[in-house]
Amino acid sequence: MAVGTQTAIVGASEHLKCKLLSGTFKDAALHWYMNLPKNSTENYADFHKKFIHQFSGSKHVKVTATSLFSIRQNYAKPLREYLARFSEATIKVSNPNQEMFVAAFHNGLRAGHFNESLAQKPASSMQEINKRA
Repeated sequence: MAVGTQTAIVGASEHLKCKLLSGTFKDAALHWYMNLPKNSTENYADFHKKFIHQFSGSKHVKVTATSLFSIRQNYAKPLREYLARFSEATIKVSNPNQEMFVAAFHNGLRAGHFNESLAQKPASSMQEINKRA
């Protein structure tokens, strides 16, 4: 953030600070913000406190490699979409293990040419799966 922007935020009104902060939200934070009851925050400090309370707990959730076994390729979705979703989930895993990633990916892969290819010549890493896909 530029120094001029920081200065503008420090000197801004409470309402403007809330609007500036909310303008940076996306995904879950944006959904939370859009569903806040009207006039439910009194000032920026209250808004900030509610935001921290809502999202601080999510940082402590550990995602294990075994949770990847619940990710499945949807029948109507292409391989690339499944691979992107799976790869994004592996980033959150607290105990990374390439063999487990490959096994979980193969487990969730729908029947087809790529599944058969992995069965005939197993991959040793997600990097190899990305290359072969």
